[in-house]
Formats: sequence, structure tokens, C-alpha cells
Amino acid sequence: MIEYVIYALSRSGHHAFCEWVAEGIPSNVAYYNNAVLGWKDGNMLSAKPHPKKIINNDLPLFVKMCSVETFDVDYFTRYNLLNFDVRHHVLFIREFRNWVASVFVGGSSGKEELTKPFTDQLGNVQESTVSLWRKQARLFLNPPNGVVCVFYDRWLSDEEYKCRISKQLGIPNLDTPVAMSKHGGGSSFTGNNGGEFDSNVFRRYEQLRDNEEYNKILKDNPECLKLSEELFSV
Repeated sequence: MIEYVIYALSRSGHHAFCEWVAEGIPSNVAYYNNAVLGWKDGNMLSAKPHPKKIINNDLPLFVKMCSVETFDVDYFTRYNLLNFDVRHHVLFIREFRNWVASVFVGGSSGKEELTKPFTDQLGNVQESTVSLWRKQARLFLNPPNGVVCVFYDRWLSDEEYKCRISKQLGIPNLDTPVAMSKHGGGSSFTGNNGGEFDSNVFRRYEQLRDNEEYNKILKDNPECLKLSEELFSV
């Protein structure tokens, strides 16, 4: 059995969340990043045969945790994921403006894929990662049974919300992380920043307020901006 699978988009902040969950599990946790292989056979396998990180090395038992990036929520039904041998399915999403800003500044293919078609890791053509975010947000507001939805911004800033999430996942409500995850190269804006979360993590978009290309993405996606506001009330 896989104890936790976290479904997200790159630059959503999910690596820090994965580590927070793992620290609350009283077992040795084997973490497999981007487990996108074997789905047609009912498995979740990583391209690398060994876990990316093992947390709590001094404990004897093993719990398996996986993450899936660039996730299309249609895959819940297309690949029958909710019937896999998984105890907790977690959809993890970040506020739209800040997520776009982090991907935009991160550059490379991620920036281009914000608004252009690409082939995902399962070989399926996607309209854009903005379209994937939109679908994730819609599902977040009306999730299927068996899916725990976590909003990055509230998880980091709202103690009551974090407590509610910890109960849903069956772990203690540990303190909010003060150190960012080293996975994914840290922040698009500050790298690992000495290991500390940047105090501007909720205001990344302000650093791009005069960037026409970035502002056009926001202007062209009013539904995403509206959905993003609604996520704060869930």
C-alpha cells in the first residue's frame, strides 16, 4: 500500500508539504518523486528504482509516499487512480498569481508550457499548464470522495486550516515549516535562500507587476483569478 500520493503542478510548493507530512509519520518514509509509471497496471512507480529521499532513518518500519507533478485531474477517472492501493490521495494547489510567477521566473520549458501545448510525462498532449491549474481549481471546489484538497497558501499561513488538514491525513499538527524544501531547486526567486522561507512567498506576483508578458497571462485567464479567490474560502 502507498500511504500518501500528492498530486500537484511544478512550483506549487508541494515538496515542502510532502516533507511536513513525512515528519509526522512515526515510521521510516520512502518518498518517490513523480511516480508516473505503471498506472495502466494499477501501480505507481518512479523512473528511479530507489526513493528520492528517506526520512526518519532511525525508525524501523517503512511507509511509502509518492508525488505526481504536472497532474491532470482527468487522470483520476481515466486511469482509475482512486481505486489504486492508496490510503490518502491529496490534491495540492497554489494561489494562481504566485504559482504563475514562480513558473514564469523559473524559465526553461515550464515558462513556455504555461500557455502553449506540450506532451506530458504520460505521453498525452496538454493544452497548457494554466489549463491544468484551472481544472485542478475547479475540482478543488467540488472534490470527489477520497481526495483531500490542500491549498498551499492557507496551509502555510492558517493554523486552524493546517490542523484540519493534519486530522484528515491522520498525522500530528506539526509546526509550519520554516525551511523550504531543497527539491526542485528551492524558490524560483531566491533559490534555497539559506534554507529559510522567503517572507515574500505570498507576494511573488508583485515582483512582476510591470512585466507585460506575465500580466497578459493573468489578463487572458480571468476565470483562474476568480477561482483563486474562491480557494481561500474552502
